[in-house]
Amino acid sequence: MAGLDGANSREFKPSTPHPVIDLMEEQVNVVDMGGTMRLGSYPAVLMPGSQVADIYGAEIVYERHRHRYEFNYKYRNRLEAAGLLCSGSSPDGTLVEFIELPGHPFWAHRPTRSSRAARTGRTRSSASCWGRQSIVPRAESPA
Repeated sequence: MAGLDGANSREFKPSTPHPVIDLMEEQVNVVDMGGTMRLGSYPAVLMPGSQVADIYGAEIVYERHRHRYEFNYKYRNRLEAAGLLCSGSSPDGTLVEFIELPGHPFWAHRPTRSSRAARTGRTRSSASCWGRQSIVPRAESPA
């Protein structure tokens, strides 16, 4: 897509010529990996009218995160020009939290890890990492 031959996540292919998913800047020099990931519930601002905003029924949602790797913002314009939509971001706009393929009924992803919400009965998706997520709506603030 977008002419990015060999694009991948640096987590899975460190030598990728196009790391569209890359290590967060603050994680680059971390040697002792224990307890250093971005953890917990984080807000995401969803683009009005996007698939994810429609699925969640809200424009601000909270999801649990547990990852060192994020969408590489350097590729945002190029991927959006090719048809992807970065439909959700951190409140400050620095992290892409949701991507989707407009017009496709099932293609929407988020960079969170599989987990259980703090309250019983709030099972999250069964997969982990970018490109393998099912979206399970939860728009209310974390407990």
